[in-house]
Parts: sequence; C-alpha cells; structure tokens
Amino acid sequence: MTMYLAGGGTPEQESLVWAEAFAGAGRVVYWPFALPSTMAGGAAGWFAAALAGLGLAVDDLDVWPSLDGRRPRELARADLLFVGGGLTSRLAAQVREHGFADAVRDHVRGGGRYYGGSAGAVLCGESLEIAALADGDEDATGQAGLGLLHGAAVLPHADVFGPESSAAWARGLGRTVVAIPEASGLAVDGDRARVLGPDPVRVVRGAGATVHEQGAELTLAG
Repeated sequence: MTMYLAGGGTPEQESLVWAEAFAGAGRVVYWPFALPSTMAGGAAGWFAAALAGLGLAVDDLDVWPSLDGRRPRELARADLLFVGGGLTSRLAAQVREHGFADAVRDHVRGGGRYYGGSAGAVLCGESLEIAALADGDEDATGQAGLGLLHGAAVLPHADVFGPESSAAWARGLGRTVVAIPEASGLAVDGDRARVLGPDPVRVVRGAGATVHEQGAELTLAG
C-alpha cells in the first residue's frame, strides 16, 4: 500500500514526490476531472509537458477525462493512479456516482500506487469536510472520503493557510490534520508516512502540533 500525497504545488515544487511516485511505473492512469471544464481539455498536454520537464518517462499513459463509460475493473491494470487537483467535491462526485470508491481502495490495498495532489490528497481522508472549511467547497460538506488515512484529514496548500488555520480546522473537525505545504509531500504505507520534502509537514492533533522535516517518519493513526 503506497500513496503519495502532495501539497498542490507546481510539478517543480513537487518534484521529489513525482520522482518517487513514477519510479518504475509502467502504466499510469491520470484523472484530471477535479478541474473546471475550461481547464480539463488541456490536462493531457499539461501532464505530458510536466513529465518531460521533470525528465520522467511513462511507457503507457492513459488520461481519463471523466469516469463516464469507464468500469472499475479497468483500474486494476494501472501501476499508478494519478489524481490531480481542482474542486474536491467535483472529484468525489465522479468517484461516487460511477462506483469507483471501492476500486480505488482495492487498487491501493492490492499494491498499486496512488498519487493525490491537492483535491486528490483530500479525497483519501475519512471525510471531505476540510475542503468545505479551507476552500469554501460547500458541496464537500458531509461527504465521506476514501478512508485510507486512519481517520486523518489532509490539508494541502498548508503554507498558504498557515498553522493557525490548520489548528482551528483540526479542532473543528475533531480529527488529526496533516498539513502539507505546496513544496512537499508524503509517502504513505499503512499508518506510517515519510516526509518527501523539501518543506516540512505539520501534523495537528488536538491542541498540539508537530513539525516533521524532510526524511522524517510519522504515524497517522492516533
């Protein structure tokens, strides 16, 4: 079980996350449909250019503009599922309406890799409420996530919001918040995670917070 959760920065800011997520990945499936329709059409070109800019090569890249007409079993052939940023509720609605939640869970738990950037990272949490709080994404209110992070919630763009906001949202949600800045990310395996950096990641639990530097390991549960 390996998930790569990134803070929603540029590919250059997330280069360490991308390098590890893509290493040895043969077939990559890219879901860009958290993006607004005005941007989704250019997602495939952006993705190819981003990979080239980082010197990453993919043998088989399959871009799914939506899940309409797709079957969950198609995901089983992917080495890496790359779920990009945008509006979290738009992303979650596609996953829910087309019955892909269990397919993503099975992909991850069966040894497939998952990259989640921004909305794609939020989706992995127990709920999507943090998107309503941080982004004003009201349609995320009351929605469940994939539940792959032992009850924790992910706050991407954490350097934009600041530590006071992440602390307030952790108290309001009553759960652990993993605050990932735009130039950082985590490699998650079970309830353990490793900071890929270069920037540190803040984990907020109750009234306390701990800062984890690049290379540090931390526990998500608890």
